Amino acid sequence: MKKDNYLLCLDSLRGLAAVIVMLYHFSSTASSLLTDNFIVMNGRRFVDFFFVLSGFIISIKYYDIIIDFKSLIEFQVRRFYRLYPLHFITLFVFLLIELSKFYFEKKTGIIANNPSFSNNNFFAFINNIFLTQSFFVQHTTFNDPSWSISLEFYIYLLFALLLIFLKKKIRILLFVILIIIFGFIIFNRGTDEAMDLAVGLFAFIRAFYCFLIGALAYYFYKNCRSFFFLFSPYLIFPTLIFYIYYLNYLSKLFLPLIFAVLIISLSINKENFLSFFLTRKLFIFLGKISYGVYMIHSLVWWFFRQFFRFILKVPTTEVNSITILNISGFDILFYQIFASLIVIFFSYISFKYYESFFYKK
Repeated sequence: MKKDNYLLCLDSLRGLAAVIVMLYHFSSTASSLLTDNFIVMNGRRFVDFFFVLSGFIISIKYYDIIIDFKSLIEFQVRRFYRLYPLHFITLFVFLLIELSKFYFEKKTGIIANNPSFSNNNFFAFINNIFLTQSFFVQHTTFNDPSWSISLEFYIYLLFALLLIFLKKKIRILLFVILIIIFGFIIFNRGTDEAMDLAVGLFAFIRAFYCFLIGALAYYFYKNCRSFFFLFSPYLIFPTLIFYIYYLNYLSKLFLPLIFAVLIISLSINKENFLSFFLTRKLFIFLGKISYGVYMIHSLVWWFFRQFFRFILKVPTTEVNSITILNISGFDILFYQIFASLIVIFFSYISFKYYESFFYKK
């Protein structure tokens, strides 16, 4: 069945957000014209967009369907098939990397900057297997972006339980109360770094806060459409860009709300230039493979970093346990574009020949 126009727009936005997150992670070891801009430099904020969009889309599909434990189990199995297969493959490849590092260290006596199984140890591996790494591991491990998958999977379960046990009117009231409480906790934490935590209780609060805003956005989309006609994408999108440009700690708290208004406005005001732009084939394609882009890019960039260090002999600098590549802006721009194309290629292969198999199930 063909997707509605607004769902294609939202998929395309997800694809663009995944590319921005990818470039943000590329920039952590080498910067270029592609990454030295305020959008990419604030790329980690687009993970919050994923959570908001997820709350909105899940509510569209399941808000009135999850009514008992049978439907909850079916829902959770569907979410498992959507998230876990690609997570497992990337986890397994990173495990092979750790084993290779271990073998190399034993054979040569040369120890890597991050010794084998120092961060990516057995405890971290077990938690990654059960998608609990963001709850019980003190830092991101193996495939770093998978921290958000860990949180999202269990937020799905908690959200489904709320749908079963609460009547519709009570649900919305509880969502509002939880958003206010979580927002107060985030505000009270009072540090910029706290907004960027990927593990622990605060990371869960941050993710659930964004997800519930997305779920609440669905309620407004269904019941307050006439009001949101006032919020044209022509107004919201420039506001979002301006907001990110002047981003600070306090504004990070409210950024998910702007994401939600943008999602609602695109879903209601369907005939506009932004919708036309987002429904072009290239952006629809990026939307389809967005999960692969998000989950595969760290692996591809790891191989590129090793190529720079050991084949091209690029000098490096250690800054806060991060290896910075000392390479010229033009050269790194070329390699970042090349790496991005490789990520997109493997994401397409994954979507067409691997992920789609589990979609059918």
